Amino acid sequence: MTTQEFIFNVPLYQKVVDDAEQIVKELGVEYAEYGDHVTFDGYNPIQNKDSTYCVSSRLANRYKISNHSYRHDEFEESDIRICTLKCRRYGDQIEICIWLDAYDHSIMKVGQYPSVADIHIGQIKQYDKLLSKMI
Repeated sequence: MTTQEFIFNVPLYQKVVDDAEQIVKELGVEYAEYGDHVTFDGYNPIQNKDSTYCVSSRLANRYKISNHSYRHDEFEESDIRICTLKCRRYGDQIEICIWLDAYDHSIMKVGQYPSVADIHIGQIKQYDKLLSKMI
């Protein structure tokens, strides 16, 4: 699974194990200084247009579950992280809240705005006139 698929297609509470470290790497610390170079193509439900997003605010600790403040490994402890993606064309943002599970090195989206449903419904609405003619 790619990071783009994780952002735009994976629903809330679906555990991702196999590609978790790569997704965290692309949304997180390693690219923090170069966020504009990491881009993802996706639908902008606010503007109702396809667009490109970049990491605006990296996957950072906002809430800490344990008392440790220093880590070598992103999955050293379980915690919740928040990432902001910014539309490069219109400036709209997608906020994603992710649970990193240190036990099995998995991630799970526990919040997203606009939601995956908002993104997909917006994509489908552009075909409303065509679909109504076919039915």
